[in-house]
Amino acid sequence: MTLALGRTVSDAIKTIDGVEEAVTLMDEGTGRTYSFVVVDLGKLNLDRSAVIDRQKKTEKIWELVWDKTYSKTDLEESEDDFDSWVSAYDKKPIPLPAMIECRGNTVDRIENLKPRSLLEIGCGTGLLLWKLHDVVAIYLGVDPSEHAVEKLNRALKARDIKNVTVLRGAATRLEECWRQHFDTVIMNSVVQYFPGTDYLRSVIESVLRRSCESLFIGDVKSLRHRSVFQASVALYQATGNSPARSCLKENGHVQANELSVSEEFLEVLAGDTYGLELQLKREGHFNEMSRYRYDAIFHRLTTPGFVEPDISAGFTSMEELERLIGGNPSSIIEILNIPNARLASDVWAFWHASEFDGTVDELLRIAETQKVGSIDPGDLYRLGEKFSLRTRVSYSRRDLSCINALFEPTSGDIRTWRPEKGSTQAYYTNDPVGAASRPRISQFLRDQLARMNIPRSPDEIVLIDQLPRRNGSLDIDQLIELVPGE
Repeated sequence: MTLALGRTVSDAIKTIDGVEEAVTLMDEGTGRTYSFVVVDLGKLNLDRSAVIDRQKKTEKIWELVWDKTYSKTDLEESEDDFDSWVSAYDKKPIPLPAMIECRGNTVDRIENLKPRSLLEIGCGTGLLLWKLHDVVAIYLGVDPSEHAVEKLNRALKARDIKNVTVLRGAATRLEECWRQHFDTVIMNSVVQYFPGTDYLRSVIESVLRRSCESLFIGDVKSLRHRSVFQASVALYQATGNSPARSCLKENGHVQANELSVSEEFLEVLAGDTYGLELQLKREGHFNEMSRYRYDAIFHRLTTPGFVEPDISAGFTSMEELERLIGGNPSSIIEILNIPNARLASDVWAFWHASEFDGTVDELLRIAETQKVGSIDPGDLYRLGEKFSLRTRVSYSRRDLSCINALFEPTSGDIRTWRPEKGSTQAYYTNDPVGAASRPRISQFLRDQLARMNIPRSPDEIVLIDQLPRRNGSLDIDQLIELVPGE
């Protein structure tokens, strides 16, 4: 595909109020043109009431789902109610030891923020509340579920806990909460139930406007790995002797109504007021949470700026990495393209399944061998601790099977680290609700183009959140992947 013929069309599209960027490609073989357009919905002259209605309906549906779930919970008897945490693979509850370890690591990360007054949005059954209330002076929990709020308040009264208040409310309606200042806000394992991009943006922006010291968002589903996760589930659930190439044709339904989020979206929201810390899970249990989710922590900065590594190197081995860190104990060191033991097999299977001439079992046996020489993120965290360094481990943005690591002294602001700052992807989230409005937006743009004197309109309009880039340049290959039918 080429950009040459598309410039006139793109220039015309960019004159429409609300359009921020546009690029048009032409398929030289068929002559069809595809315009990729970034819009600011707030500036488009378009009625968005239908989208808002869908957001409210989605919010209500999740409220009813959790009300039904929590109605079966006896909060007075247990602080470890993990019954609602069900694996997408086998539809069974995730084993209790794995969930307890996951919660323990989450609590550790929140305690490291040194909270004094804490607001939890989506407190649920109190899985974090019971572990954190005694380390803060004030704890306010908010949840949309009436059953959860009533039962938590009864349990708090029975235990005579005075510094905790639990209120019923949605994440976008927290006016009563902001009557007091909170230095720390947490949203753990809740954003996947938000209706879409706009909803998530409004919640995060409303929190950051209050000038809190820290915002912890836990268990964020990786948008970058969403298709790999869906393929992994499909292969797990398939019959072992069935043809591998046929198993991924209908796998897009796996948790399709849950929100997955890109790291770039969170970086945009952090701006230069907050530093964004992205972290993979520490836990050693091998499950979908430790493999496909990450934590995002916003830290208020004393001065603007980003991480500037003293040393940047590709990964060779753990032994070489330990020697590098030991020889440069006060340096900021970033290590790129580390093979990720948690995803090496899944990513290989994802890329090869559609053309694999064999069974699912045969595919998975070969995929398992791809772990050789790969590193578990937990080993990187332990290495950083050995040298008393602050360690970050995050997904690579260029290779789905790799991770990056940063080792830095523990003093000073925690700033946004952008190891591959020239690489971005086209979508901020999968936007379950907002995606339904794209045909209307595309038609609106077509109507505007029809009033202009241009030779032809694009055959397809593809709405994206940002133009994808690699090393700072437009990533044509990623755009081609977004072409309908490709």
